[in-house]
Amino acid sequence: MNEDFVENIMADVNAAAERAIRPAVADVYEGVREAVSVPVGYAQGPRGGVMVVRSLPGEAPRKERGVYRDSWQQEVAVDGDRVEGTVFTDDIRGLWFAEGTKVGGVTRMAPRPHGEQQFNEVAPSLPARVAENL
Repeated sequence: MNEDFVENIMADVNAAAERAIRPAVADVYEGVREAVSVPVGYAQGPRGGVMVVRSLPGEAPRKERGVYRDSWQQEVAVDGDRVEGTVFTDDIRGLWFAEGTKVGGVTRMAPRPHGEQQFNEVAPSLPARVAENL
């Protein structure tokens, strides 16, 4: 009976964690998609022509066609006593934007981080979200 009691408590805690993690993951997911949904900008170039501004260093990459934005996915997995939420992209540009690019030792693009900021905004609320769902 004691083992059943502990298993029931753990099942309740895992279910509460899953109920809390799903909306938190959705918040990060929507935040990343929103960050990469800003349309490209235009500015006057040095010779008077039109210059396309795709993003600035430290700014999330801007949307041109929406392919990168649409490549983002979210997932919540429960494995035993672990509940994991993941927001990810399989698009190689995610790595380029996060780390910047170097060609022959020369930096061609400064990093354009955009996922970590959304996670940092949501993370402090996770313990309270789990507690609300118990």
